[in-house]
Amino acid sequence: MLIKNIRYIVTMDPQRRLIKDGAIFIEDNKIIDVGKNEIYKKYKTDDVIDAKGMVAMPGLIKAHTHSPMTLMRGYIDDLPLIEWLQKLWTFEAKLKPEDCYYGSLLACLEMISFGITTFSDMYLYPNEILKAVEKSGLRAMVSPLIFEKINKDCNLRNARKFLKKKTERVTPALGPHATYTCSKEELIGVANLAEEKDVFIHTHVSETQNEVKQIKEKYGTNPVEFLNSVGLLTDKTILVHAIWVTDKEIKLIAKTGAKIVHCPIANMKLASGVAPVHKMKNITVSIGSDGPSSNNNLDMFEEMKAAALIHKINNLDPTLIPSNYALEMATINGAKTLGLNDTGSLEPGKKADLILIDFRKPHLTPLYNPVSHLVYSCNGGDVDTTICNGEILMKNRKFVLDAGKIMKKVEEIKEDLLKR
Repeated sequence: MLIKNIRYIVTMDPQRRLIKDGAIFIEDNKIIDVGKNEIYKKYKTDDVIDAKGMVAMPGLIKAHTHSPMTLMRGYIDDLPLIEWLQKLWTFEAKLKPEDCYYGSLLACLEMISFGITTFSDMYLYPNEILKAVEKSGLRAMVSPLIFEKINKDCNLRNARKFLKKKTERVTPALGPHATYTCSKEELIGVANLAEEKDVFIHTHVSETQNEVKQIKEKYGTNPVEFLNSVGLLTDKTILVHAIWVTDKEIKLIAKTGAKIVHCPIANMKLASGVAPVHKMKNITVSIGSDGPSSNNNLDMFEEMKAAALIHKINNLDPTLIPSNYALEMATINGAKTLGLNDTGSLEPGKKADLILIDFRKPHLTPLYNPVSHLVYSCNGGDVDTTICNGEILMKNRKFVLDAGKIMKKVEEIKEDLLKR
């Protein structure tokens, strides 16, 4: 596949960050060449995309979500986190495996439309999420939820079985829900299993002040320090939210090599607080959206803009989280967080995960700085083409998946859920 006449290529390669008037050549599932437009003369292929007026960039990487929660989008709004969770858990008790498959497939469709090529998920019925990912053509890390209090099947035994299900585009991991919902014994079990199988751990931490208070009262320490004490803080640990972390905990996270996922919009909506990302200089910080129930969409362009703006106003400092860093969080840092060394930037030899964004629009005119527009002006609807693993999943805003069929099925599931 040859993509030519690209207005700008935002490579995220530190050596060649921006290429004007460029072209990209893809063979099978890999990028073979990235450069000035003249390179297209070197390659013979009938599979050509003319990207006139487009900006190419790596596919966005959403480092945390709960994809089946599309089924609850707009069902629970405007409540404090604990009340919101109680209503959520009651609703989730009604879910069947097929519900989660279609909820995840709808999320995949939405992510494709917004230029997301990779996501990290933690939820019930991970086998159904895996099936949806395979059907969609996206790339994902899927973490079976470990939370026996809410569902007896969300246990270590089933998580161990799921770890065997690695595929070309799906990486299994472990998903202990949080320090306040899992027992100490469960968390130690997760740490031992993660070490045995050399897999990632994906968990929520320090999302609210109340959570910190609970852990201090129960264990005499802060959540991050507690995770470290049970062996859960390593360079393969993904910490989601990390809002109410102390300076000491930030240093501990940096020392262990654990990664942080920032979810600014969900944190604003639930009034949980603002993660001190500006202090996390020596930590890989990526971006997630949380679930579609607490956000309420999966648009990473919105998330990038929020990540850049929320810290400026919260600290009264417009220099914090500049646009280039927000873009790094949504691309190359996301790849580092998920251990995907062959994605996150457009470089020869890397997987062909990329998107084309149509800049021929009033809100993207005039163009001085493509990175500024990507973070501060774009939205998910500006994505024209989404390619993952060398396969076109959307072109000219037209999906390969049958969008109408998927949305109709989810509406039917919604009606059925309301009767259960």
